[in-house]
Amino acid sequence: LLNIYLNNAANKLSIQKASTIEIKKIDIYNMLGQAIFTTNKFNTSDIFSVDFPSNTSTGVYIVKVTTNVGNHSKKVIKD
Repeated sequence: LLNIYLNNAANKLSIQKASTIEIKKIDIYNMLGQAIFTTNKFNTSDIFSVDFPSNTSTGVYIVKVTTNVGNHSKKVIKD
């Protein structure tokens, strides 16, 4: 019920959710486990995007989305 993907060309992290899911927080971690981005301010529509931090290098990152039904994590690759 939650899709997370990174558009590298636009440097945007897109999230698509079911209308019954309420997102509380979005965190992005590097592979060392360090939080590099946190927000709790975003659009409440079913599909929305947030800017991926522009100061990040290429590599693998973990996106953690906290919702009213639990936590969802996904690896994304920035190239």
